[in-house]
Amino acid sequence: MSMIKKLKSLFIEEDPNAVSNPEPNAGGAVKTENTTQAETHYTVTPDPVIASTSDGKADIDPKFIDILMRAIEATNKEGFDYLEFKNSLQSLSKLDMDEATRYKSSFIMGKTMGLTKESLIQSVQHYIAVINQEETKFKDALQKQKVLQVGGKEEQLKASEADIAKKKQQIAQMQADIEKQTQQLEKIRGEIKEAIVKIDTTNAQFVAAHKLISNQMLEDVQKIKTYVES
Repeated sequence: MSMIKKLKSLFIEEDPNAVSNPEPNAGGAVKTENTTQAETHYTVTPDPVIASTSDGKADIDPKFIDILMRAIEATNKEGFDYLEFKNSLQSLSKLDMDEATRYKSSFIMGKTMGLTKESLIQSVQHYIAVINQEETKFKDALQKQKVLQVGGKEEQLKASEADIAKKKQQIAQMQADIEKQTQQLEKIRGEIKEAIVKIDTTNAQFVAAHKLISNQMLEDVQKIKTYVES
């Protein structure tokens, strides 16, 4: 059993029939880069897949447990401290022994190696500080990713909304222009119709006057031919 699995077994009881999960770096919400044994850098990927339970709470992702276990392993203190105490508790859990007896027995074993109640509590606080530091690094990485992805897309969203509003305004202006030009067309059509009516009326009036005069002139020609001798 690897050290990480051994540490994990102190805190989490795994289902022996469960399908093993992929390594923490094989896709998912967070990738880690170990520059030193004690330092982990978080890189949040754009498309995390987060499982959730029926009550709406997120499931515990094994990769995060592994990350925290690596941090604890990297800062494991020499001698008998909280981790050894925890391991002793786990060993005694296989015996027919109540919780109080298990804690007392594990502590008595630790005392033979220089453990005190104060040093035990201090070592617990040490590992709490270690995983709290990992939490801080993770939240920093998460915030940077939020600024990068959400903040950037919010700017794109604002730009798109502004562009849409501008185009809607242009469309409204074009519709107003079309309406205005349509009214102008109707006016021009009316003016053309009115002009044609006037022209046709004038033409009819001229033709009537011309016919009246020309008919009289033709009648006079006939009368001259009839009545006037050469």
